[in-house]
This record gives sequence, C-alpha cells and structure tokens, in this order.
Amino acid sequence: MVREKVFVDHITGEIYKMLVLREKADKGEDVFLKEYIENLYVEVNGANYWSEYLAGSASYTTITSIIAYLSDNEVEFQKYRREVFKMLGLLNRINNELGGDA
Repeated sequence: MVREKVFVDHITGEIYKMLVLREKADKGEDVFLKEYIENLYVEVNGANYWSEYLAGSASYTTITSIIAYLSDNEVEFQKYRREVFKMLGLLNRINNELGGDA
C-alpha cells in the first residue's frame, strides 16, 4: 500500500491547491481553476482503476464526488472552502488507515 500512500500524499497537496487557486480567481487572477479541477478529477478517478483499496473506500468515493461537483457547479466561496477542508479531512483519514503519520 506504499503506492497508495504516496498517491494520497500527492493528492492532498493538489486538493489544498484548489483553495489557493480559488482565492486567486476570486481576486480576478486568471488561474484556469475549472481546468485544474477537471484535470484533478481525471487523476483522482483514475486511481480507482489501479487501487482496489481506494476504489473500495467510501472516503475516497466521497472525495471523487466532491471534486466532480465542484468541477460542474459554481459554488460560493464559503461552501467551496468547507468542501476542500472536508476532502482534506477524508484524505487524512485514508492516510491514517494506510499507516501514515497523523
């Protein structure tokens, strides 16, 4: 499960970046937020094909669903922020299940 742990660590940073990019977009910067989220969804969803553990994880399925929703919908900042932190909490839970640092 080392592969999954490395991937979860990577995705944690990528999901946190969603919040940074949203803050920049709200300030008027052209950061291609929609494209970033769409690309992240492809990466996150793709893990379901190579990791039985992640494919069977309810927490991971929730993360995938939230990213899909944020990709397809305009969401006010507070809700967006709440969902990003929810995903980070779920990734922390998965990391702990994989034997990671808490």
